[in-house]
Amino acid sequence: MILDRADAAIEQLVTELPGDSGATVDMYPTGRRLILGITLRAFFGDRFAARVDELGDLYVRPQRFIEAPAAPQLPHPIPFTLRAEVRADCRAIDRLIDDEIAARRRGSPVEAADVLDAYLDSGLSEAEIRDQVRSLIGAGYDTTAATFAWMMLRAAHTPDVWARLRDEADDVLGTINQQPAKHDGTTLT
Repeated sequence: MILDRADAAIEQLVTELPGDSGATVDMYPTGRRLILGITLRAFFGDRFAARVDELGDLYVRPQRFIEAPAAPQLPHPIPFTLRAEVRADCRAIDRLIDDEIAARRRGSPVEAADVLDAYLDSGLSEAEIRDQVRSLIGAGYDTTAATFAWMMLRAAHTPDVWARLRDEADDVLGTINQQPAKHDGTTLT
């Protein structure tokens, strides 16, 4: 699943690149979306993973909030602040989680048992399940995406490492004007 999702992300990047213009690509959004999609699929199934863009957007402000200094995090009822926006995002995330919980409780089939199914069978309250799901999503992708971005940045600033990575990518994916190959050696179409 991870390789298939990585292949799809690479294929999308290759098709969106403007020929051989030497364009610079910000890999952080691509890596973040890739890691979030993998996290959502692994923990909560395809139906929830299909909402990767929606959930990714909803996690931006809460992540920025928890990384902020302590003073802006102090509780207050002031509207139109980052704290108020984060509360709204958390309510929207809760609605998405509640929708998935309701679908599963109605017997809507999932591909395979996953973490959410285990939570539903655990005796946890719905509020506890929501807290666990939000925590797993946040912890499951943001640190990994940040590490991926840092690794790419460090590799880009180490010419011999970057050259080896580029050579390997060219061997596996082909150059920009060639069709990339999948991890099994077949050509992406």
